[in-house]
Amino acid sequence: MSRVRNGPRRRLAGRRRRGARPGFTLLELVVALGVGALALLAARSALVQIAGAADVALAAARVVDREANAERLLRATVGQLETGVQPARAFAGDARAATFATWCDTPSNQHVPCRARLASDSADGRPVLTLTLTVAGRPDTVVLRRATRSVTLRYLTTPEAGGRWVPSWPPAITPPLALGVISDADTLILRIGARG
Repeated sequence: MSRVRNGPRRRLAGRRRRGARPGFTLLELVVALGVGALALLAARSALVQIAGAADVALAAARVVDREANAERLLRATVGQLETGVQPARAFAGDARAATFATWCDTPSNQHVPCRARLASDSADGRPVLTLTLTVAGRPDTVVLRRATRSVTLRYLTTPEAGGRWVPSWPPAITPPLALGVISDADTLILRIGARG
């Protein structure tokens, strides 16, 4: 008799062991997928923020690079200004613009004669300083500086006693000693050629 009693118990215990499969229940699987989705969303959000910060840093670096290159271009253009040229290519300027003959660098690293126009213009409703270089009849304009209120040009006639600056320069073979660019409260003084 004892055999009969132990027989069904053993069979029942065997069924329980066979019925308890290793693995996850459906609820555990749904919870794991939810946690994984939240982790992916958090990682995506962090990557978007990092990419945004990188874009801001890259834009700031481009502005600094453009401003540094713009001032270098302006100094080189004014520094290579041609003096004593024929009257048709003479230096002339007023508070808003100056035109003169100079030498420009080409992409093939050659110096070629060109015509330059440094001007106070407007872009997006704000005052800007532009430089237009015309080589072989093709003008190329670069925005050098952006201002909030105004951009004005001045011309140095004599360096004694702090210098005498005038608001205009009549067309002449002889250019001023220096060119002053006043943008808002900032003044940039550019020496002209070997004379300045």
